Amino acid sequence: MEPQGNQPINVAYFSSLIGQVEAVASCAELQSLVTRAFASLAAYVAGLAKSSTALSCAYQLLTPPTDLPSLISWVENLINCVLGPQYKAYENYAAKVAALAIELPLLVTGIENAAAALKNCSITIPTIGLPSIPVPP
Repeated sequence: MEPQGNQPINVAYFSSLIGQVEAVASCAELQSLVTRAFASLAAYVAGLAKSSTALSCAYQLLTPPTDLPSLISWVENLINCVLGPQYKAYENYAAKVAALAIELPLLVTGIENAAAALKNCSITIPTIGLPSIPVPP
């Protein structure tokens, strides 16, 4: 799942909200709708702000260094703006695969136990092959 703010603006969502606003029957219903909608929008805007920070950081890499001190700064920005976030993505990927490796067998066992408790219940459980986690050098 992409972080909020990385997806394009969903115009249909806004149209749906306007339709819901026009159809409310009470002030309490309107307030509930506004609270939910603006919580979602605030999360989206916060995601945009994070994207803005990353873009600003990457922008600094577009100017090639011209001397040793600026080369050092440029390399630091490369590590902080590009390599660091990529490694963070690797850590997130590895954590998700590891969690799936633990949770999927538990789910399968639960399904099998539930099927066994029911009379004449045969469940086909699809096989899901987990991707490997590449080991960094």
